Order: sequence, then C-alpha cells, then structure tokens
Amino acid sequence: MAKKTKKKTEKAPLVENPRVRAAIGRVAVAAVLALALLYLSGISALTLLVGARHVDTRAKMSDGAIQSISGEALGAYRQDEKGAWCALRCADGAITAVLETAPAAGETVTATGFVRVLSDEERVDLLVWYEENGDYANGEALFDNVSPLYVRDGYGRFFPLLASKIMITCGMVCAAYIVLVYMGISTGKYGENR
Repeated sequence: MAKKTKKKTEKAPLVENPRVRAAIGRVAVAAVLALALLYLSGISALTLLVGARHVDTRAKMSDGAIQSISGEALGAYRQDEKGAWCALRCADGAITAVLETAPAAGETVTATGFVRVLSDEERVDLLVWYEENGDYANGEALFDNVSPLYVRDGYGRFFPLLASKIMITCGMVCAAYIVLVYMGISTGKYGENR
C-alpha cells in the first residue's frame, strides 16, 4: 500500500528536456511580442501587402482603417501638432485630411493614413472656417456634406506608416519563428522529451 501511495504523489514535469522547455519559453515571448507589434502597428497584413484602399467618396471610408483619398484642397482651417487640417472636396462632399503642410486652394491632394472621427472641437473649428470663408458648393451648404471622418496623412493607428510597416514585419518574423520552433520540437530537433 505504501508503495502505491508514493507512486501517486510523485509527478513528473510535463516537459523534462531543458532544451524543449527553453524553446517553449522563447515561443511564448515571441507570441507576446508578435501580438503587441501587430496591434501597435494598426495595419492589417492585407493592407501591408496590397496597400491602402483608395476611396474617392467619403461614403466608402471606414473609421479605423488605413485608406487613401484624393480631392481638391479648399483650404486649411486649423494648425496643431499633428499638422495642417485641410478640407478636401471629393466626389460627394468634403473630407478633412491632416497634412504636413497646407496646400494652396484648388490644388489636388492625395492623403493616405488612418481614418478617425473628428472631435467636437475639430468640428467646431471646421464650421467656423466654412462660415468665415463663404460657400464653396455653388449655392449649396457644403458644410452639411462634410464627412465626420478625417485622414491623417502618413500615419497609422499610433505611429507613422513606415514605423508601422516595420512593426508588422517584425511581428510576422516572430510568427514565423514560432512555427519554425514548433516544427523543430515536433520533429525531435531538440532531442527526445523523456
């Protein structure tokens, strides 16, 4: 009886091979790192591969995506640490694009970046600017057709697009490393687990 009890209380660790345990630890770190980098990049892998979806009308824009828009610059209505907030006339209204420098009125502008919703303060600044600068829609109230979304040119969710692309590339490298280590463990590269 005593021998049976002793056998029940002794539990072997799940993974005895120290090389396999170390590899699993590295995989766990790589997984956390990959998830953090992919989230912070704010760019989907599809966007990285095929580029931002170009939209010509505000109706097709979606909040929280990397998109590209083109339009005629109506003028800059605000300047802050993000850059020049410029109204662009697109096919069915106007969209705000945040650019490094303010373009001349009438200039065709293309902006590619993360799409966000205008804050109340930004919207008020835009309304005041439209009231002071007259009607740009040949008799229509253009402000009523202004999108509540804006595109910050050259920026992803948190960082510039280049930095975001580097982060997503590093995240994909971490994911590939996880697959390679898993294949190494399953094929016995780290020695038998006994």
